[in-house]
Amino acid sequence: MLASRSTPFTWSITLLFAAFVALLTLATGWAIAAEALPIEPQLNFSEAGTRFIRVWIPLSLVLTIILPTMGFIFWFRNLELRRILGFYLLAIATQLISEQLFGAWFSSLVVLIGTLYTCFRLWQLWHAREQIRNMPARYSGDRLLQGLLWILITFWACNLIMLFTLAWPTIITLGG
Repeated sequence: MLASRSTPFTWSITLLFAAFVALLTLATGWAIAAEALPIEPQLNFSEAGTRFIRVWIPLSLVLTIILPTMGFIFWFRNLELRRILGFYLLAIATQLISEQLFGAWFSSLVVLIGTLYTCFRLWQLWHAREQIRNMPARYSGDRLLQGLLWILITFWACNLIMLFTLAWPTIITLGG
């Protein structure tokens, strides 16, 4: 009974979240175009910020897409683990699609999209930890599975810190 209404691992929750982000992004993009928000339309990282992002993006590809995809394949026979990792990967895919579509309009919108999806993924992963605790011992005690979840939680927490310390200050223009 892991697919309850409060779980982030359902089609309805995931797609409603994607729709919410799309609508919020559209409204934010419109407000940027109307110069109603103090947000720059384009990202403009410093040279050091650009160097950091050039390392961060490939690292995120390996840790947050390749490793979970390998886990999805490895634990494919377990319905609950397949659901957890499948909806995690669905959220990644919808984020990447959103960033491609809206980033072509204003590149600064990827910061909003990234922040919202990072929070959603942290909720997914924290909830996954709780669900796995209630699974049979061969999965709840699986160090590989626990390690994967902690790698993902740690990376996405660091990503949130990066967004608030590097990306948001680049696009917000207060008082100037």
